[in-house]
This record gives sequence, C-alpha cells and structure tokens, in this order.
Amino acid sequence: MERIQAVDWQSLDDLIMETIFEFLPIRDRFNASLVCRRWASCFDLPKVWRKVIIDGHWLTKTVCNDEDKVRCSDRVLDYERALNCLQRIGPHIRSVNICQLQDFVSLYQLFVLFESYFVKMQNSSPNIRQFAFNFPCDQPLEINPNGIKLFGIGGQVIGSFRKLLPKMQKLCQLELVDLVLERYEANKLLDQMSISLSHSLKLLSAVNLTNFHCPLQQIAMMSNLEILKLSPQNIDDSMLHLIVESNLKHLHIVQNENTPKTVMPCSAKAWTHFKQHASEHLQVHLEAISKYTNGCDLLIQPEAPVHSITCKNAKRGVINKIIGNYGSSVVIYSDQSSTLGDIDLIEIVSGCNHLSTLKILRPITTAALLVLAAMSENLQEISLNKSSAIVKHDDWIKEFCLNNGLDHASIQENCVSLNSVEHVISKQFSKPWRFLI
Repeated sequence: MERIQAVDWQSLDDLIMETIFEFLPIRDRFNASLVCRRWASCFDLPKVWRKVIIDGHWLTKTVCNDEDKVRCSDRVLDYERALNCLQRIGPHIRSVNICQLQDFVSLYQLFVLFESYFVKMQNSSPNIRQFAFNFPCDQPLEINPNGIKLFGIGGQVIGSFRKLLPKMQKLCQLELVDLVLERYEANKLLDQMSISLSHSLKLLSAVNLTNFHCPLQQIAMMSNLEILKLSPQNIDDSMLHLIVESNLKHLHIVQNENTPKTVMPCSAKAWTHFKQHASEHLQVHLEAISKYTNGCDLLIQPEAPVHSITCKNAKRGVINKIIGNYGSSVVIYSDQSSTLGDIDLIEIVSGCNHLSTLKILRPITTAALLVLAAMSENLQEISLNKSSAIVKHDDWIKEFCLNNGLDHASIQENCVSLNSVEHVISKQFSKPWRFLI
C-alpha cells in the first residue's frame, strides 16, 4: 500500500491561501489566523479582502434590552472594532455588499464609519469598484409578527450614504435594492449620483428606489452608463426617449415581491418609438424575481423589444403572457420558479420562435429535458446544473410525444442516465453539451 505523504499546511503558496481565506466568513478567517504565524500572515493578504460582505453579524456586539437584561439578543455595530478593521483592510477592498442589516443606528454608524475612513485617506482615493446595498424593507411588525410592512430608508441614514458617493471616485457598479425612498430623497440621491459618478459609473441598479411613480431622469446625465436596472415605477415614456439617446447597452426592468401591484407600464407608442430609434446594441430585459412562492407577476411592457426574460417564483399564467407578447422577440429565458412545471418550459420553447438560450435554475426531469431539446430548431444552449437533473420518465411524456410527433421510444430509452442525456442533446445541438457542475 502506498504511503500518503503528509501535507505541510504552513508551506502552501500565497495564491492558494488567498483563495481559501477568500471563501471563509470573517469569523472563520479570524479563527484560522490564530492557528499559526503563517496563517496569521495570510489574514492580511490583499485578495482575501477584495470583497467584503457586511450583514447583521459583521463586527457587531450584543446589547441588552431594558426589559430583558438576561437575554441579550439585539446586535449593534461595534464602532471601534469596525474602524480598526477598516483601517487595516481598507486599501485592499474592491467590493462592498451590505445586506440584511436591519438596525437603522448601525446603518447610520456604518456609513459614518466609511466616510471618516475615506477622509483619513486624504489625497488617495478608495479603490472600491462595486458597492451593493440591499435593504430588508419587508420587516415583520412587533404587534403582529406574521404581518409584513414596508419600511423605507431615509433621513440621516440616506443622508450619510449620499456623503459617501463623492468619496468613491473609482466606483463602477452601484446596486441599490428596496430602499423605498420618498420622492424628494430619491431625487436628491440621483442628483448626487449624476454629479459625483457621472463619468465612472457603468452599472446602476436601483430596484424599488421608491414605492410609487417617480421617473429617475437624472440617469441621462451619466454618460458612461452601460447597464441600467430599474423597477417599472421608476421609468416612463419620457425616460425611454432619453435612453434612446444614451450609450446604454442593457436596460433591465426588474420587479420583486415589494414592487407595487398597481404600477403602470410604459405606453406602446413610447416602445414603438424606442424600437425605431434605439441602437441595435441596446437590449431590453424583463425580470420578475420573488423570494416567496407565487409572489411576483410579470408586468407586460406593450410593444417592447424584449431580448431576455427572467422568472423566479413568478405567478402562474406568466407563460401565456410571455408567449402572447414576446414570442417573436425573446431570445433568452431563465427560469427558477417552483410554481411552474416542466410542461410550462416546453410551452415557452415551442411558443417563442427565436428562443436560443434556456437557463434552468430549478429541478427538471431528464425526460422533459430531452423533450425540450427536441422541440425547438432554434434552441442552441440549455444551461442546467447536474444536481438539478432528476433521472425520471414522466407519465405525461408518452401522450405529449404522440401529439407532437416526437420519438417517445428514444426519449424513454435515453432518459435513464445523465450520460445518455448529454449524448442525445449534443447530437441535437451538433456540438458538445454537458451539464454544469
């Protein structure tokens, strides 16, 4: 028997250690740095801190409620520890992602913390290229934990965030989700963006920046913007006319569970003008994404030249909407809806004449996958993880194949193994095809 040579963990290359530490949560990084001096030195490697995710447990401390001094469940930002940490790792940070931080005081302190650090940098500009802020606006009520109310962010918190923008002169991507601002606060924020980030910003995502109709026309001032993601309530006919004259390459209209149900689409006349005058490189994408089952409906933009559609937990009936309105234009469809079945995907493929790419982000049977590949002559790519493929032959497949002229015997024979499925689809696409790992 061959003897297995022991691995000297202390002698691993810096690139390997950087990769390992990069995937660890901050608490685990700190614990790993206590193992030995070598690992302690890896804690400060630049790549380890390129991306920082700040959640409700990032450098926080517990505080006791006055009503319950025994159980300390509330957590607030530990300002001194956070400032020391930022001074240590700040020069390495390229991406900041703030998510699930519900305490308004901690949010305010966090933005003040970043501002004070940027001021101490004096002449050198921070190297942050990407900044994402996802506010959990759908919080349970204290008087009714089962009830949900939308809480927007504003006041001193959004004011402290606005002060950060002029400091991040190298910012290329800014993602703001569910801030639900008042009209005047949204306009003040967009005014600051158009002044401070007009030349550097290439991607702007402002999903549910407000909870009512409020077109964000300041975006026309951002000359180098290439990708824009907005909710339907923040875009109107006049904005479509401005976008036509811009250098934009991708326009995403995004809905989630917090998008108001009464929002209206842009007019068919405006979209017709858009199709006639927009650059051929400008693509329109629709997204209906919800974290709740059956929680989001797709708002139809009449006459819009939709290139791709993404659905996650969309309401039933969305398939007929897509086929009826965008069957002749949509090229890419991405599905992650537990409310939709395999037969719905088959309807999309057969009903959309120019569909060339199908992204499946949920479980599907191998028999249905083979039917998908055989149903469309234009389909060139199917993206599916191997773990999402269920080796199974559905009962409805036989009748469906008979009604649509498909070879049921071949599908039944090849759906029993993943290797057979890969071989059949490769033959169907006339190129090698494999499941994603």
